[in-house]
Amino acid sequence: MDKTHNISLGGFSFIIENGAASQLSAYLTKVRQYLGQSADTDEILTDVEQRMAELLRARMQNTEVVTSSDIDYLIQVMGKPEQYVQDDEELTFEKSAPVLPLRSRKLYRDINKGSIGGVLSGLSYYFQIDVTLLRIIYMLPILLNIGILSFTFNGSAMSLSTFSILLYVVLWLVIPPAKTTAEKLEMKGLEVNIDTISSHKDEEEAPKKRQWLRSTSDKWLMGVLGGLAKYFSISSIWLRIGVICCMIAALISTHGRALLFVLLYGFLAYGLKKDNESDSGQDKQQESSPMPLADNTAPQRHSRSILGQFFHIMFKGASYFLVMIFIFIVFILLLVVLSALLGIGIFSGASLVLLHDYLDFVLTKSWQQVLFYLSTTLLIVLFISIFTLLIMKVFSAKGYQTPRWWFAGNILITLVSFLGVFALVTSASRSFISYNTVEEKHPIALTSDTLFVREKTITPFSYSLLVDSKGVGRSGNVHFLGLGTTQQQAPYLLIKTTSQGGDTDEAIENAQKIEYPIEMVGDTLNLPDGFLLKKGNPYRMQRVYLKLFLPQGKMAKFTQFPTMKRGNLYPRGIYKAVNDSIVEVKK
Repeated sequence: MDKTHNISLGGFSFIIENGAASQLSAYLTKVRQYLGQSADTDEILTDVEQRMAELLRARMQNTEVVTSSDIDYLIQVMGKPEQYVQDDEELTFEKSAPVLPLRSRKLYRDINKGSIGGVLSGLSYYFQIDVTLLRIIYMLPILLNIGILSFTFNGSAMSLSTFSILLYVVLWLVIPPAKTTAEKLEMKGLEVNIDTISSHKDEEEAPKKRQWLRSTSDKWLMGVLGGLAKYFSISSIWLRIGVICCMIAALISTHGRALLFVLLYGFLAYGLKKDNESDSGQDKQQESSPMPLADNTAPQRHSRSILGQFFHIMFKGASYFLVMIFIFIVFILLLVVLSALLGIGIFSGASLVLLHDYLDFVLTKSWQQVLFYLSTTLLIVLFISIFTLLIMKVFSAKGYQTPRWWFAGNILITLVSFLGVFALVTSASRSFISYNTVEEKHPIALTSDTLFVREKTITPFSYSLLVDSKGVGRSGNVHFLGLGTTQQQAPYLLIKTTSQGGDTDEAIENAQKIEYPIEMVGDTLNLPDGFLLKKGNPYRMQRVYLKLFLPQGKMAKFTQFPTMKRGNLYPRGIYKAVNDSIVEVKK
């Protein structure tokens, strides 16, 4: 029966016998004497205690109390300080630390020296391959293969470059990082003892090479570009412009390059360390005693899991990408609206369309046009203000604080512009509430028994209104309803025009203002495929319906009548009025 103590070793609580505690305390005292009074003594001793705690936890599966035999096992594995000290008591090595065989090594990610997540650096230690050579081998299919080499997986083709990137992501998520000194030594295939721990600390004291780290001061887009600019000693503004151009190019391109770009940037943001993080990642002990009393405070855990951090970064990267797309689209729309309002013009299909030319057809009252230009100008000013603020925030290294007057001014502009738009839409919509129809019979002077009917093109195939260079509106909303018979001696064309308006009388006036220029040349009737609307006359969804009536015994031959586009029942052939009906004449 022996006394026991409750101790804290390497951040873990243990119950230890009195004799074993004395033996452990004496061993740690010798280790401290061996290390001397250097700046890294406490840190190395912490690593030694963490390794001893790991060994004890692995050994004590079915026991609860640490005994002297357990301490002997620790000393045997860790080694005695005397075996590393020569007669002159200087820190030297009897022989280089042997590298463990492949079966005894452990695979970790080298987060200290790795470029992106440390996957390839960890694999180079595990397989004893030069990391530069391994990186070149892994990057070759990504850089050289753009869908040239591919294979089929589950019925879907996948390029070798895409597979390489996905494989890297899987390895990144599966392979644990080497955080503690013991894990770093195991990653390199070295035994974990006092000698290797102390020598590892000496290696970390060597001058560090320049690294690409995430900037905590210039942290737009998660500090990736700020860190890259610091790495190359250049301005981050040009890098940001380049990334925006890449985002636009990725949006325009196909084959999923946009998603691939977002994933790649997200991996960089997740894998790169911050420039204010400690390389060791370990906190120094608060107590000077090698065996402080155990406290009940659990080791601090990460606020997010690795998978949670990964999805957080990916979601943030995708959000930035969508914001860039939105800014780009709205910027293009702003250029379109400005050019149209100023009369410069934009290309829509093959036609030059000027937005201000349409106002006279839709907004017929002068106050409506004034309100339209005022509201549009305010909305453009609002967008320019928001766009300028985004630019200031994007390209400001220290962050741009939005002034209060900006919020007040933009809220006022938004209210005034939207009230103007609402009043404009309300007044314009009242001009479309009624509907009416106007019919007109157009007699046809025929010198023979056959009427030749042709289609004449005056407008592109479109139901909507298009304005030509002379300011004349053209609409293809013409419907040919077919043929009918009449008891009159001469054939005629029934033209029915429909329109909308503020009331039925106004709808009739609007229907009468359109022009349908039919032509009669000899026995040939030329039917336009659209109607005309002169500038100043309102456009109120006018439509034209045609029906041709033939007297008994007369014929109609449709030539150059390819479609008539809208409801034509007799696109080609010869038709004759016989006994109050229309029959097709066989050739």
